[in-house]
Amino acid sequence: MATQSDVRRIALSLPGASEQPGRFAFSVRKGTKEKSFAWVWMERIAPKKPRVPNASVLAVRVADLDEKDMRLAADRKKLFTEPHYDGFPAVRSACRRSAPPN
Repeated sequence: MATQSDVRRIALSLPGASEQPGRFAFSVRKGTKEKSFAWVWMERIAPKKPRVPNASVLAVRVADLDEKDMRLAADRKKLFTEPHYDGFPAVRSACRRSAPPN
């Protein structure tokens, strides 16, 4: 399982990628806007309350809904989604905050 350090290293190695200030999220500039491609999942803990970061889950944008369906079908143990992501091209996966102790 990847750690946040692994994700940060890989994401920032991509051309034009940057980390968004104040949160674990990565994007690239598309025209005048930043386009996120990986971010910590914002989980709704309680109804009608703001979502809170769940650092153990990473959301990753995919090309389109067909790719999302293909990836989910390929590995339901590692990748998953939720109703909030219906119609949105992103999948989620578990991620550790840091490397396990030696």
